[in-house]
Amino acid sequence: MEGAGAPAAGVGDAPSPVAVIDALKRILDSDELRPSRRSRDFLSYVVTETLAGRGDRLKERTVARYAMGRDGSFSGATDSGARVQATRLRAVLERYYAGSGADEEVVIGLARGRYTPTFTHRRRPPGAPLDVELRSGIAIVALADLRLDAEGDATARVLSDSLVRALATFPQLRVVGPVASERGMSGTVDVRTVARSFDVEYVLDGELLASGSLLRLCISVHDGATGAVVWSEKFEGERGGRVGFEDQDDVVRRIAATVGDVRGVVTRDVERQSAQGVDPRRPTAVLAFYRFAASGTRSDTEVAARELDAALTTRPDDVVMLAMAGWVQCYLAIMGWTDDKGASTDRAEALASRALALDPLNAHAHQVLAGVALRRGVPAQVRHHARRAVELSPVNASLLYTSGVLLIQVGDWDDGVEMIRESNRLNPFHPGYQHVFLGLEALVAGDDAAALAEMSLLRHPDDLWGPFLRFLALAGQGYDESARHELDAALVVVPELLDDDAAYVTDELRDAPLDVRVELRRRVRAWVAEREKFSADPVTPGNGPALSK
Repeated sequence: MEGAGAPAAGVGDAPSPVAVIDALKRILDSDELRPSRRSRDFLSYVVTETLAGRGDRLKERTVARYAMGRDGSFSGATDSGARVQATRLRAVLERYYAGSGADEEVVIGLARGRYTPTFTHRRRPPGAPLDVELRSGIAIVALADLRLDAEGDATARVLSDSLVRALATFPQLRVVGPVASERGMSGTVDVRTVARSFDVEYVLDGELLASGSLLRLCISVHDGATGAVVWSEKFEGERGGRVGFEDQDDVVRRIAATVGDVRGVVTRDVERQSAQGVDPRRPTAVLAFYRFAASGTRSDTEVAARELDAALTTRPDDVVMLAMAGWVQCYLAIMGWTDDKGASTDRAEALASRALALDPLNAHAHQVLAGVALRRGVPAQVRHHARRAVELSPVNASLLYTSGVLLIQVGDWDDGVEMIRESNRLNPFHPGYQHVFLGLEALVAGDDAAALAEMSLLRHPDDLWGPFLRFLALAGQGYDESARHELDAALVVVPELLDDDAAYVTDELRDAPLDVRVELRRRVRAWVAEREKFSADPVTPGNGPALSK
């Protein structure tokens, strides 16, 4: 069962960077592009440079120098390499979008005569807002079955019920449904009427259609006040017998995760609206937790801790906020952002235990206890609670990601990376930092183009991982000047990065196992030593791209 591309429709003027990179990775892995390493590297480079805000620098000369290894004497009059490579890549892209990428909704283009790629998707206009205030929540409208041969087929009803059950596992989301709704002559639902009738901010509806042996499920989430499409996607699959289609359960999981996750469609839209003013329908503490979950920065973590502590003084038995507060305290201790890591760990354990006493099946509380076990150095308990969290809430993409990271910390690399990959697949609206371990995996495997694609999504100025891994990927591709630029950026974050082994095993890279950090250290030193043979200018912050291949 394949989705039809990144679910970016109706959101903003262009696809999000996550959606673009998701589309890029599918192209890199496609039959059309996989055989050509040079085209894969070229496409990965120009896309990631554009996402980094340097698309205006992608001229023939700069592309030839930085993406193809030409020296400073390059002249387009005598060397057509860049033009030839761009022409070949355009032809590959045309074949891809006519073939295996025919259903992509996010399109990466490369216009003739240009080296800066374009990123496009379909847009949908909003409607006029309602003049009433709706409560937080989402109504699931019973899916319409528009197939001519569906008499007696319960597929649409089963899918509707399954979506309600899956979304109901997200404790922060109020779910209503499945609800019946009359459809107009065009087959569309009056989503604003549904929103008013059930007093919810969001409405999910969809249609089941058939095309030969294929079944197609089209899903949309609407703003209940305006009727605007917040998100939409379609899924196709072979019929799976008389009722339903293959991988039906997986489709439900993907929809539920994309919509209901703490970094999903609804939460993202809530954050957007709350930024315009205080939202009385949600506690300020919950909104602070959403911001923390999206960024992972110290400032957002500390704000979330304060807001949740304040909220719990008046709502001490709120299971959702108990688990949220527990994870924030645990995260502060893991990252070393508190003066008393032991006290924060103890408080995290107490909050999680209280949540489990009120709700023994609370998956988020088990995640907190896994983090507590990591802090206390008890790997068996980390594994137990991390896996239990995923068992209790398998469609929760955030839990999958965090559990994957916790497993990696205790040596379960393969299982941890698979959980992270599944988390990103389920919810394409995940933050960029969730790609660090996927970038590491690609780098260790020798796939520098894929590593560069993964790490192009991590652009926080205070984070070492982004520039550090982009440096290694670019160096592996032979793009030395661009690699030097990224290494300089990493040295700004940690100036002593290259000084000695002790400095290299730094807090900023603590998420990776020690053996992985040692291997990365070896690659860095080998690259620097090789280049310094040809230059008296040492590799230090601020020197600029003085070294050449």
